[in-house]
Amino acid sequence: MKGSVSVEPAELVQHDRVSNATVRVLGHDRRDRARRALVGLASCWGAAIGAVFLPVLHFVLVPALIVAGPLVAWSQLRQHLTVLDVEGPCPACSAPIREALMSDTQTPMTLRCGNCRRALTVRLPSHLLES
Repeated sequence: MKGSVSVEPAELVQHDRVSNATVRVLGHDRRDRARRALVGLASCWGAAIGAVFLPVLHFVLVPALIVAGPLVAWSQLRQHLTVLDVEGPCPACSAPIREALMSDTQTPMTLRCGNCRRALTVRLPSHLLES
């Protein structure tokens, strides 16, 4: 069961300059989070099984992927929202920006303006950060 997509207000920040933007956010219900966690766990452990056949690399890859499986699953279980993309003007040069992010709300979201190449930060509203 796929979550719901909503459009939320946000801000693009470049030092002391701020511009209004919008972000598309995908919400994950409990069933979707559990499915994503199982897929992440199965992917890591499946890759660990495949890494067994890689000479020398298997000494590092297999243990790393076995440990990464539960960590990925835990991360997916905790992720209630995914920020799909951001759209708005660059606060420095006013060029339009539309950038795919595919990030959770806990990770700092940075991007570069395609016009002036300045680093920008996406600031989400507090109600998205709390959920």
